[in-house]
Amino acid sequence: MCTLNGIENLTALETIDISYARSLNDISALHRLQAKHQVRNIGLPEKFHDEVFGQK
Repeated sequence: MCTLNGIENLTALETIDISYARSLNDISALHRLQAKHQVRNIGLPEKFHDEVFGQK
């Protein structure tokens, strides 16, 4: 199993592509990263777009 723990310290990251996640808990570290550093390009599975990006 791979996790994103510690990703919030990757403040030079410009692109991240997450191909698969079972739940938003699996990508909660992404919120911590975005609080410190705005990532330009984020690729997530379609099922998470509304929850993560606030799209309705």
